[in-house]
Amino acid sequence: MNADGSDPRPVFLDLYQNDEPSWSPDRSRVAYVKTLGFGLGQVKELWIADSDGKNRVQLQGAQASEINENPDWSSTGNRIVYSSNAEAVPFARGTARDLYRIDLDGSGEPTRLTTGDNFVRVSPTGSKLGSRIAFSGCDCGGPATPFACGSCTFQTAVWSIYVMDSDGGNIAPISEAEAGDWQDIQPDWSVAVDDGPIVFSSNRNGDSFEIFVMDHDGGNVVQLTGPLAYVADGDSGLRVIGVSNPAAPWEVGTLDTPGFAQNVSVSQGLAYVADGEAGLQVIDVSSPYAPVELGALETLGSAQAAEVDQRGLDKWSYVAGGSAGLRVVDVSDPALPVEEGALDTPGLALGLDFL
Repeated sequence: MNADGSDPRPVFLDLYQNDEPSWSPDRSRVAYVKTLGFGLGQVKELWIADSDGKNRVQLQGAQASEINENPDWSSTGNRIVYSSNAEAVPFARGTARDLYRIDLDGSGEPTRLTTGDNFVRVSPTGSKLGSRIAFSGCDCGGPATPFACGSCTFQTAVWSIYVMDSDGGNIAPISEAEAGDWQDIQPDWSVAVDDGPIVFSSNRNGDSFEIFVMDHDGGNVVQLTGPLAYVADGDSGLRVIGVSNPAAPWEVGTLDTPGFAQNVSVSQGLAYVADGEAGLQVIDVSSPYAPVELGALETLGSAQAAEVDQRGLDKWSYVAGGSAGLRVVDVSDPALPVEEGALDTPGLALGLDFL
C-alpha cells in the first residue's frame, strides 16, 4: 500500500501463510516468513522477493518442527539476521531460539551467532552501521521447566533487551526485567545514527503492553503510548502523567505555559489550556514526552476553563473567562486561534461544560 494507507494490493498470493515482512535498506526487496503445516508439524522458512512479489527465493528451508523467523536486514543489504531453533536441544525445540546470520550471495551455511540450550533469543534488530545487534531474550530454565518462555507461562517469564556485536560477541543486557514484574520485548533500533535510540514494547508500567524508547545503553527510558492524564498545574504549566499503572503514576512530559494553568481539555493530539491572564494556549501533545506550543490567544478576563467542539467543519474552543464571561474561539487553525464571539455573564465564569 501507499504510505498514507491507500491502494492496498496483494503481493504474495499462494496457499501458505506469509508474514513478518522486512524491507531491505534500499526498499527493493522484502524478506519474509513462510509457514507450512499446522500444530506440532508446523515449520517456518525464510524467503526473499522483489518488492512487487516477483523473483521469490527460499533463503532458509526448515525440517520437522524447525522455526526460522524475525528476519532483519543488515545496513548494507547483503546479510540477514534471524532467529531459529534449528540447533536447539530436543527438550527445548518448541521454545529455545538462537540468532543466525546468512549471506545473500549464496555462499556458505548460516552462521550461528549465539549459543545457549535454555535461552530464547528473538526479534534481532541491527544498528545503522551494522556493528551491533539488539534482541529480546529469555531464560527457558532448563530441562526441569522446558517451556518457561512458552505462551502458556509468558506472564511469569523474564524477557529483557540485550545488545551484542554483529559477530555475536560481548552480549550484555540493557534492560533487566524481573520475573512476574514485566517483560521487555520486540526491540527496533533507530537507523538515524549508529548509537541511536531503541524502541521496544513493555508492560513495565501496567498490565497492557505499550511502546517505550531508550538510549542504546538502556538509559533514559520514556513511555510513548498508553493512558495519560493531562494536568493544568498552575504556574508550572501543563504536565503529562502516565497512568497505565494507577498505583505508580509517572511524569511523561511538561511544558511551562506563560500564565497560570487553570484547566485543560485534550482532543486529537491538541491540549487547550486555560492559562489565566495569558488566555488560551493551544499545545501539540501528539508527542506527549515533548509538548510544543502551537498558538495562543490573550482573551479578555482571566481564562479559567476551556472545552473544545469539533463536530462540524470548524473547531471551536469555549473559554470561561472569569469576569469577561464566555469567550468563543475559532481554533480551526490551532496556530492562529481567533475570537469569534462572547457573552458577558453577570458573575464570574469559572468553569463550563460542553454537551
